[in-house]
Amino acid sequence: MKFFLFLYNFLLLPFELAFLLINKWKRGKGRGRNYKPERITPGGIWIHAASVGEVRAAEPLIKELKKIAEDKPVYISTLTPAGQETARNIKEVEDTFYYPFDLPISVYYLFQRLRPWRVVVMETELWPNLISMGKKRSRIFLANGRLGIKKMPTYQKLHWLYRPLLQSFSALCLQSREDGERIESLGVGPDKFYFPGNLKLDGMEVLSRGEKENIIVGGSTHPGEEEILLDIFENIRKEIPDLKLLLAPRHLDRVADVVELAEKKGFGSGFWSKNELESPVTIMDVMGRLVEIYSRARLVFIGGSLVPKGGHNPLEALGKPLFFGPYMENWQELVGLLCEASLAFQVKNKEELFNRWEKYFREEGEEYHNLRQKAREFKEKNAGSARQTATIIVQEKRKG
Repeated sequence: MKFFLFLYNFLLLPFELAFLLINKWKRGKGRGRNYKPERITPGGIWIHAASVGEVRAAEPLIKELKKIAEDKPVYISTLTPAGQETARNIKEVEDTFYYPFDLPISVYYLFQRLRPWRVVVMETELWPNLISMGKKRSRIFLANGRLGIKKMPTYQKLHWLYRPLLQSFSALCLQSREDGERIESLGVGPDKFYFPGNLKLDGMEVLSRGEKENIIVGGSTHPGEEEILLDIFENIRKEIPDLKLLLAPRHLDRVADVVELAEKKGFGSGFWSKNELESPVTIMDVMGRLVEIYSRARLVFIGGSLVPKGGHNPLEALGKPLFFGPYMENWQELVGLLCEASLAFQVKNKEELFNRWEKYFREEGEEYHNLRQKAREFKEKNAGSARQTATIIVQEKRKG
């Protein structure tokens, strides 16, 4: 681990120097990013989250941390502007800043300024310098941790790297026992494992049904899925002329491609950012607004699941008739719980999705009734991860 860290930092050195000079120049022009917190009370809790999803997962945890460690300020670092915007709206957060891409001098400087009492890393943000310095200068915790099954071959090939990183945590608070088994397969002992559950359940709002708007939403879609949804939409719309489709591609650099697909089908398309919602097809062209568009939906499809991408977070649409394909490996345990509670419906292919949606609009069977009440009961039954995780972070002593 020491040799790897030395090599890692040696290779990063020229990039760090360039990064510091470029950002200094940009800040002089008013365009640079803020890589350090402005309001500092040393001895607080530093939470690192990549983007919007991780920040939203951290929010209920932050609220619980402030209940049991109210004298400790909380700081959040993110990698993306959307993550920054979301973090700034959490009232319990003292300050936010961008994480400097694991550059050693910058990370050292942050620890010198913050002198954190606790460091919390969200989900899979396994940055070597952050973890190494967190172990030496504080106590560092993994919160809402998970290892997606799709990336396991990479983790296993690089087990010599990931094992010492994961062993550096004082405690690993994991989403599921399956995640624990995957981490243990890398040679990490289970003595630091805790299974409080998924923090996103604590933070999710149960959405209303939205019967008044005939909108199908395809969220976080990947290449190959938009064509499928457009084909199904074209067929169902023959019977329901006011039906609309809202597509949110996972990556915004694909927006033009999705517009082209809609035009090939003969559909006029509009953009969410311009409030062009009267078009048959609307394209989501901004980040961080999935929950908002899910709230408008009559039906929701979760992308990355009809093509082998491992799926995306289904909890953001909790309370809606929720559908996904067979490729939901990254959320396997959660998918089982949602389907068992009749809150979500997994289909094998395009034909089965079409048949289910056609039947829904034709007769809307009993399986979709009382979804909001079922979702509330599901959330109450499975909530509590934030409180358990906060207690572990505050009370845990270093093991080993």
